[in-house]
Amino acid sequence: MKSDRRRMLSGGLAGAAALALPWPTQAARSAPFRRLAVADPPFVEEYEVVIAVAPPLARGIVGKVLTRAVTGADQHLKSEKLTAALDPAKTQLHEHFVMALADELAEAEVKVLLVPVDAADSEEALLQQTRRKAPQADGLLLAHVMGRFVALHGLAAYAPGLMIGVKVLHAQAAAGRATPPLLDAVFTAGFRGLDPRAQHLEVVDMPERFDDVQALLSHIDSARQALVNGTEAIAAEVARRLTAS
Repeated sequence: MKSDRRRMLSGGLAGAAALALPWPTQAARSAPFRRLAVADPPFVEEYEVVIAVAPPLARGIVGKVLTRAVTGADQHLKSEKLTAALDPAKTQLHEHFVMALADELAEAEVKVLLVPVDAADSEEALLQQTRRKAPQADGLLLAHVMGRFVALHGLAAYAPGLMIGVKVLHAQAAAGRATPPLLDAVFTAGFRGLDPRAQHLEVVDMPERFDDVQALLSHIDSARQALVNGTEAIAAEVARRLTAS
């Protein structure tokens, strides 16, 4: 079913993009654009295991450096195991975000176009690619979706967390016109990170906890669903912001 929905979003526009959902007969909400082009990132998703505060392995500066190095290596190994277990081809958080956003924006008679883009050196280059490949779009969106499981310290349970950075522009802005972004924000759900830029969604229910990494890997379907739930909740909030009167 999800693959069918993806084809609705990304099949058709001369091999580049396509329209999302049929327009309803009446719009309950309104948006500042009618066709929103969303960049489809050219990389495979990765998922993180994070220990927020690692206990020091020794005193002093040397101890801090050693702790940082050992903790970093441990988190990297655990993140690789988590990514393999979740399987990016099954989890696809960016796709869930786009699908949920399309569902919400359909109420405002907005069509979402999923636009494959190549790797680029800058955000501006990604926006230019998106605009060029979907010239009929009057809105552009970039989203960076990060799913992770965070423990406060080495012996704490792991909690699911989502961080999604979103930038939405009028297509004219990508064409060089001085137009401020319609939305430029970082949203979090589940575990509340320390990023001062983030706007945390307090109401999102993500109660899942895993005693350790082995428990996390042993209940990978529950872990995946927790990340999907948070992703879709943030998508709904982004749509609400974009269609607020």
